Amino acid sequence: MSRRRFVLGSVFASFLLSAGCFGPTLPLPPPTAISTPPDADGIVTVTGQVLGNAYVLVLNLDTDSGVIGRGDEAGVFTVRLAATSGDTLEVTQMVGSSHGQVRAVVVPNP
Repeated sequence: MSRRRFVLGSVFASFLLSAGCFGPTLPLPPPTAISTPPDADGIVTVTGQVLGNAYVLVLNLDTDSGVIGRGDEAGVFTVRLAATSGDTLEVTQMVGSSHGQVRAVVVPNP
């Protein structure tokens, strides 16, 4: 009888521990990001901070083009893309299948 209780108790405990995996997850925070003014070739550099090794997605809403980069182990990232002063860039991070909140960055004047 006690072996049966042990097995049932173990199954029940496993169920309770695994139930936490089905709960809602918190959204990833927005990255920190800044943009340089465009260089002579019309390229800006976006740098910032994300979670370690997270993918970084930067979309230029004015040109419908973007780039994907990756943060290093400390979460520091640098990407380059075509943009002009005043363009709005949306920057987000992705870890696994979770997307983070979006940070809007306006490309500054030179």
